[in-house]
Parts: sequence; structure tokens; C-alpha cells
Amino acid sequence: MKRIAIIHGLLFVMVLTGHACGSETGYDYMKEGNRLYKEKKFDESIGKYESARKHFPKSPEIDFNMANAHYRKAEYDKAVKLYTNVMTNEKSSRALQRKALYNLGNCSYRKGETTLDTGLEDSLREFEDSIQYYREMIGTGGESGGDSPGAVDAKYNIEAARLRIQEIRDRQRQQQELEQKKKELRDKVKDTADKQEELEEKSRQLRDGKKEDPEKDLSEEADRLKEQQDENKRQTEELAEEMDDLKEQMAKSGDPQSDSQEKPGRAKEHLDESAKEQESASEQLDKEDFEGAQESQAKASESLRKALEQLEEEKMASDQEEEKSPEDEPKDREDKSRRDDDKDREEEQNKKARKTGKEERKKEGEISPEEAKEIIDMLRERFRERLKAQQKKLKDDNVKLLIGTEKIPVEKDW
Repeated sequence: MKRIAIIHGLLFVMVLTGHACGSETGYDYMKEGNRLYKEKKFDESIGKYESARKHFPKSPEIDFNMANAHYRKAEYDKAVKLYTNVMTNEKSSRALQRKALYNLGNCSYRKGETTLDTGLEDSLREFEDSIQYYREMIGTGGESGGDSPGAVDAKYNIEAARLRIQEIRDRQRQQQELEQKKKELRDKVKDTADKQEELEEKSRQLRDGKKEDPEKDLSEEADRLKEQQDENKRQTEELAEEMDDLKEQMAKSGDPQSDSQEKPGRAKEHLDESAKEQESASEQLDKEDFEGAQESQAKASESLRKALEQLEEEKMASDQEEEKSPEDEPKDREDKSRRDDDKDREEEQNKKARKTGKEERKKEGEISPEEAKEIIDMLRERFRERLKAQQKKLKDDNVKLLIGTEKIPVEKDW
């Protein structure tokens, strides 16, 4: 599948309206903050914006600029709070609110990327949130709607987010299938271990019988037991092969326990050890050495139990990984504009800035590879000339045109 062409870089025009410039001192702080921002000195620019805010505490432009700086530092939670302030500020123009909505969508997109390896559900929610923000930005475009400034890029980003969502759901299916295979493998190892212990008991009985009557012919019993032992050895060897396949699938799926693969690796070693002891037991049974066979079978049983123990420990570690909450999990997740604990504030925000707040959030449906290809081809053609024009005017040395590398949102050069 072709990748989406994007521009990577965030270049916001720093907006200064009349009500934010009533004092030369405040204006100077703002101007200096903008200069530092363009020089990528984001910490210093934030400090200047803070100073400007002391002069203009209700300026939405200052919050917007500060949010941009935090975004550039990948401090997305702080950026979200400030963009939300812009949305609820009575002095915010509709144009500034639409920019804030767009950037809120980018914040959610970026947060979704940061949690891809630690929590697919969290990542999925963030990408769904980003789509909602982009849609709301389009919905507040007035009569021009989808043709309003930034709306085309928002649509572009919606498709990028949808492809991310599809990837996540594919990974979730793969992980579910992997967990099912792990369970089946554990069950098979347990059955094989139980069978091995039964064979060990039979050898013990034959050994005792031989001791009671050394002249008794036990050749038929020995042959049957040898056949059963050979079959259990074959089953153990198949399990060892399945373990190799499982380790490979764990690595491909990004399984949290696959980095070192320590426990699956040890389980494989125990299975190999068991197969060797089973081979030795089979040779002893062929000689009707029941005592020697029983000793080898006991070792084979022990190795199988150790393999099962490793698989059970791997399951416990995986379960604990799923239940554990990351220490750096955003504490303000429920404080975002559409899920704010302050219901009154949320209602006010929806009335003022969100025309599309009428609908409840709906999960994004999956798209087929064919549909994804059509979307990508269409978007590539639509943006080809536009991206070329933007590339010419971008002076930031770190801005790169990435085609066919990764799916990230168009970050507006407002």
C-alpha cells in the first residue's frame, strides 16, 4: 500500500490582534517570544509569552502561541490545555478557534503515535479523537465548509488517522490470534506432560513386575510402551517447532514479552531436553531395561513441566503488562474539551465553537486495502502541486518533504 505524502514541520503565524497589543511592554514580550519561537528556542519563547500574559491575561493569541511552543516540545498535554483555553475564550475569533481545533487534532494524532507501543487502546482513542477534532474544524467553516482554509488538509489528516486506526485494529486481531496460539500451545504441553507421566508410571509397573518374576515375558508390553513413548516424543518435537514459530510471531506482532524472548526461549530448551530423554527411554524399552527407561521418562516429564512453567510465567507477565497503567499516562485525559469533568464548561464550549457537536462520537469503520489505495492516490494528486508550492516557501532547514515514509498529519503553516 502506498504511503501518504506529508509535510513535516509546524510553522504558525503568531497572531496579534488589537486587544492583545494595548501596551508596548506587553507587545515587546510577545514580539520577543515570536522571535525566539522562530529560532526554535521554545523554552525561552514560552517564558516571554508568560510575561506577555501578565499584561494581557485574557488574550487567546498568547495561549495559542504558547500552545504552539509546547507542541514543538512534544508536550502535547500542555498544548491541549492551552488550545482548549482558546476554544473557550470569548475573545477568540472563529478563525483562531478553527486553528485551535485543527491543532488539537494534531495533538491527539501525535499522542496516538506515542502510545502505539505501550497501549493500543489508548492509541486508538487518540486517533479517533483527532478525527473528531478535524471534523469539527471543517464543520465550523461556515458556508464554505469543506472548502474553507485548512479544511482540505483536515480531510487529508482524517484519512491518515483512519489508516492508523486500521493498522491498530489489524494489530489487535493479530495479538488476539497470538494469544489463542499461546493458549493452545500451553494446553498441548500440559497434555504431553500428563501423557509422559503416565508412560513413566507404566515403566515403573513393568520394572516392579520384572523384579517379582524375572522369567516373565514382557516383550509385548515393552513394544507397546515403546510405541507410545515414540509417539509422545514426536509430539514433543512438534511442540518445539511450534515454539519457534510462536517466538517469530511474537517478534513480528510487537508482543511486550518478545524483546528478550527469555521465557519462550527457555521453554523451547526444556522441550528439546525432554525429547532427548524420551529418545533415551525408547532405547531402554527396546532393551527391556524398564528401570533405565523409567529414570529417563522421569527426567522427560520434569523438563516438560518446566517448559509449561515458563509458558505460564510468560502469560502472567503479559497479563500484568496489560493491567499496568503507565506512570506517565496523561492525568488530564478526561479534561479535554469534549470530555471535560466540568460539564458546564464543555457545554459552553460546544455552543460557542462546535457546530458539529450535535452528533455523538462514532467509531471509525475499517476501510479495505482497495479503498485505502484509492484515497491515497486521490490525495497524492490533489496535494502534489500544493506541496511543491509550500516546499518552496518553507525556510525551516528541518522541514522535509517525506513521501512514502510514514503516516503523520499535515501540520499547518498558518
